[in-house]
Amino acid sequence: MNLLRRAPARLAGAAVLVLTASVTIGTVAPASGDDGRHPVHFTLSNSVTAANAGQAIPSDFSRCHLNPDGTFDPCVVPTTPVAGFDGTIAGDLVGVQRTAKEAVLGVLVGGTATSVDWPQVDLEPFEVTVAGCGTGSFVLQRDGNVGSPDSTWHIVPHTGRGQLVGISGGGTAVGGFTGPAGTFVDTFVGRIRCGEHHD
Repeated sequence: MNLLRRAPARLAGAAVLVLTASVTIGTVAPASGDDGRHPVHFTLSNSVTAANAGQAIPSDFSRCHLNPDGTFDPCVVPTTPVAGFDGTIAGDLVGVQRTAKEAVLGVLVGGTATSVDWPQVDLEPFEVTVAGCGTGSFVLQRDGNVGSPDSTWHIVPHTGRGQLVGISGGGTAVGGFTGPAGTFVDTFVGRIRCGEHHD
């Protein structure tokens, strides 16, 4: 869930960190030569809002230490999304993202109630039909920072199943609470190579 820019975190005893961003579509430079990759554009939306993010995406801050001056020592924070907030994928990819099967690992480097330095890796299972490739599943990895709407993404090698065995690709994503009733929406652009079913 970009929660890579999308996993708001609740600091123990502190204010909820709220992400704000306007969605703008990034671009990915064309691959050099013809390597079989084709451009894709898709969105991921779900019912995570600024108000329910703490419930949807609980984080374990037991490793973190709040100093007397209100700062944190850098600490690793596992975040475990729960069931009931599955994402809808639309565009060149169509399907679902199973939130309860997702895994997020962040590093709380520093922050205040209004800003945060939180590098994050997000592993998201996608069950999709990919235009021109077929139907199946894979794990998409995003790398970003909760304090920014921007992230990069790639398909984790060897995770493709069904007609998507061997699929690869990557690109950029932008996210924010821009959907109906303040729901979180991510917009992805990039390039995908179908895999062994289309070689």
